Amino acid sequence: MKRSYRLYAAVTPSLEDLLKKELTNILKQHQQQQLQQQQQKLQQHEQQDVDLSKKKKSLPVVSTPPLALPTLTTDRGGVECADLTPEQLWSITHHSRLAETLRVRLGQPFKSTNFNMLKSGLQQLPWSNYFAVRDRTLPECSASCASSALYHSGAVEERVLEHFQKNVIFVKRMTPEMASEDSGHSRLFVRLVDDMAQISVDVCNGDGLHKRTPGKHVTDAPIRETLAAALLTATGFSSARPFNIWDPFMGSGTIIQEALGIARGGRCTPTERRYAFEQWPLHRADRYDSFLVRINEQMAINSSRLLDDLRAEKVVFYGSDIDPKAVRAAQHNLTEAGFQILPTTSNDLGSDAAPNNNNGYIRLWQGDFKDALKGINHKVNIITNMPYGSRIMSGKGAISKSLKDTFVSFGEMIRTSDKIHNVYVLNGHPMFKELSGVEWNVLLEFTNGGLPVEFLKMKR
Repeated sequence: MKRSYRLYAAVTPSLEDLLKKELTNILKQHQQQQLQQQQQKLQQHEQQDVDLSKKKKSLPVVSTPPLALPTLTTDRGGVECADLTPEQLWSITHHSRLAETLRVRLGQPFKSTNFNMLKSGLQQLPWSNYFAVRDRTLPECSASCASSALYHSGAVEERVLEHFQKNVIFVKRMTPEMASEDSGHSRLFVRLVDDMAQISVDVCNGDGLHKRTPGKHVTDAPIRETLAAALLTATGFSSARPFNIWDPFMGSGTIIQEALGIARGGRCTPTERRYAFEQWPLHRADRYDSFLVRINEQMAINSSRLLDDLRAEKVVFYGSDIDPKAVRAAQHNLTEAGFQILPTTSNDLGSDAAPNNNNGYIRLWQGDFKDALKGINHKVNIITNMPYGSRIMSGKGAISKSLKDTFVSFGEMIRTSDKIHNVYVLNGHPMFKELSGVEWNVLLEFTNGGLPVEFLKMKR
């Protein structure tokens, strides 16, 4: 049974190139780890040869060439990775910070202009690789149809589930009990575009990959972890090139948390999370368990050396917010993510003896950004999610006096302070750029929560 996958990694439209770059780096790192493992095995064989040669014996040494990197192609909203090994699928699942969801394709797209053609195409797919007959329940199924003769998504879903019932789990008639049971199957996705049908299965058990912190505390309009990671990537921030960051509108601390995670490297998934592929008949549980041991060991190594690495680079992460609830949420979330934060009681952001500085590299502050700036004694790069959205925008062009004052004051601060290097903001308010009094370069344009937004960098 061949174990290879065609994976589709979804991302916010307009961020596809960032995701492709990240996935390429993940696959290169996986390839490098494979080479290291092969070299270790080769050295072990050579040592055995030396030992056995004394007894007039020889041991053959087999060296496996490294696998070529899979082909990655982008389309609007995602990146497709062809011919992934199971280990490469697992690496992407546990290490991608930008991907929103992951789906594995069942076979190639097939022509489907009527239900008979749909039925015929479904019969050719490798269902038994992904669905166990013992789970005599129906999976969730979602269909989307665009520019196709089969335009009724509900009717398409019915036909797919009917085929699944009769030809995958071999049930002639579903009983009410079977239909009401929770399915142990991966969710099915059917996409019909220009009369071509593509069937996919979910990798993530229905939850998006942005859910990295179990029990996360959130504030109003939080930025998703995946989007925060994408913005950091767009600035050039990486584990190989970390730099001082200040988020003056930190909310629940997502940008700071993602920056710390990127700097630390390694897996970004919770250790207790389970994935749909673990239930596939194709899945090798023994190999996956060994894979988890390796990435957990690497995470432990990364965590233990993070402080030394940041000290060597003299990198500090600052976060501030005027809302005390936001600061408490950020403290909780960073602690849950493995970064110990102690409460702030005074304006001590810049003090190496501060009670909340976690040995100097994480410093949080509750208060206005101008007050927070007084406590910063390093040159910093601002990366932040500015206030915007329906909760604070009462109409087109409308803006409250307090928000207007915030934009004006923020613009004055970033224009005049010699402590601020680069400034990056995610903005969705139509009046921010004008009120800031600053010229901006647009790095990215996309939608967030249904609103058009821009990721901006201040011109110098």
